[in-house]
Amino acid sequence: MQKNWRLVYGKELYDMRNDPGQRIDVAKIYPDKVKEMRGLYEEWFADVFSDYKTRSYIQIGSNKAKSMVLTSHDWMEVIKADGTRAASPGGEDTPPFAHPQMRRGWQRNGYWDIEVLREGKYKIELARWPEEAGRTITDGIPASNVSIPGGEPFGEGIALDIKNARLKIQEFDSTVSVMEETKTAEFTVALRKGKTKLRTWFTGDEGLSLGAYWVYISNEE
Repeated sequence: MQKNWRLVYGKELYDMRNDPGQRIDVAKIYPDKVKEMRGLYEEWFADVFSDYKTRSYIQIGSNKAKSMVLTSHDWMEVIKADGTRAASPGGEDTPPFAHPQMRRGWQRNGYWDIEVLREGKYKIELARWPEEAGRTITDGIPASNVSIPGGEPFGEGIALDIKNARLKIQEFDSTVSVMEETKTAEFTVALRKGKTKLRTWFTGDEGLSLGAYWVYISNEE
């Protein structure tokens, strides 16, 4: 985007000031603007991806933030329920990164790269829905009836017959049962300082397996 211009897929151009709904492609009218914006995008892309293989670690235990929320958007090395790689044709991981995918109950999993800044006890809660939704792990969620300009309302969130929740981090590896009233599967874990991986599982019958889309972490000390 540049002022009133929006370039889509590198070839469609929209004037958002005069066409806020972005219905009229004016790329053929302004080919120089398309060329300019494509060049700016490619320059930006080359810059931000110059070190894309460098791992970024999500820090927990900071004095500046007693609690932390993780989402499946940041999963690494994403896999499907059968253990095969979940990747785009270009090789990029494809975690559930948007609410429609989570509502469909995408059976994907991965891990978070974590850096524990302070040794101590942590409460780690695994959830399928965000805390503010007030839903249990096995719940479905109604379709949205809110009209979204330029888009479609969210569809129904399906219920999943999840039976167990598992957490693995450092030497800790534990599984708890999930009941109908369970909103989050809670674990209390003693962690040492350092970089590690945090993995979660929600499992059920007939091969049902996915990671927790939301994880809430708080320092208990």
